[in-house]
Amino acid sequence: MGAQQPLIVRLDNVELAEEKSGIARSDALRRVRTLLLIDPSKTRHGGGGRAIEVFTCSGERLCLKCMLPLGRVRTRVSGDRVRQLVEGREAAFQSEYLCHRVVSGIRGFPRLLCRGSYAGGPVMLMEWVEGVSLYDVRNLWPSRARSGFPMGTCASLGASIASSLQLARKRDAAFVHRDISSKNVILRTRNSSVSSQLSTSKFDICLIDFGSSVCSSVREEEGAGRPRVWRSATPEYAPPEMLTHEIPRLREARLLESVDAYELCSLLYELYCGRLPYEFAGRNVSEVFRLKANYLPKRLVPQEPADEAFCETVMAGLRPKPFERPSLEELSQELERCR
Repeated sequence: MGAQQPLIVRLDNVELAEEKSGIARSDALRRVRTLLLIDPSKTRHGGGGRAIEVFTCSGERLCLKCMLPLGRVRTRVSGDRVRQLVEGREAAFQSEYLCHRVVSGIRGFPRLLCRGSYAGGPVMLMEWVEGVSLYDVRNLWPSRARSGFPMGTCASLGASIASSLQLARKRDAAFVHRDISSKNVILRTRNSSVSSQLSTSKFDICLIDFGSSVCSSVREEEGAGRPRVWRSATPEYAPPEMLTHEIPRLREARLLESVDAYELCSLLYELYCGRLPYEFAGRNVSEVFRLKANYLPKRLVPQEPADEAFCETVMAGLRPKPFERPSLEELSQELERCR
């Protein structure tokens, strides 16, 4: 049986993520307008989109992210409501693009190339990140994942993530990722294997998925002339303010860097002891919010006496009140001391 013929993907209404002029602009547009889809199975799903492996005509591997269709709606939903839902999803997709553009090219983030449309729907094009997510790292080393990774490994990994987040905020002080989880942190493997990175505690991390992010041009989930779009985070890692609509100063709290600090500490808690800070199997989001808002997780027990400072740092980042958590800079400094 012969090889499958590649599907030619031609992007319309292309807007480059980086300003270019003259010949450089023409070359960049030529590079991204016509793409080849060779293996449809090379697809990653996340949030409201799917990321598909594509190639340029010169063989460069890239990632095309498309907005997922709305899906089935109840028959009693009015046409106006359906249209509002579609507009809201498109607004959220474009907000994701704007936030990704802020961090494109910064260490620890994938490079963004352009946005456009394909088959009538919005798309964005970026580099294909070759690597393994922390979620899959846990599956590759199940015994280690159950018992936890050494403190030095966790502290080094946390310091690397915090450093990239700080670099992002130096470019745009309003940037907050807001969905840091084991599935959204990739260990790049182009230059170093996962085993090598774990053994040396020198990590080449990449943060992906900006569907919940905010930045100076995307400050809130609603705007003039467009429907409200409430973007949440992964409940297992998210702080209380990302799981509700009903706490004081909510809008302010959801825009703070302490959201990222909480999520990073949730991830470090899991990596260090092999379990998430909270057990809430079968609970709905409202119940998860009440649990996180009213109770601290079980104290992280040091594996060794020297791990005490690390455990205290992680627990400080998991405080329910956002204004009581350490800043990313403080968190980064403490993790650097522990590594």
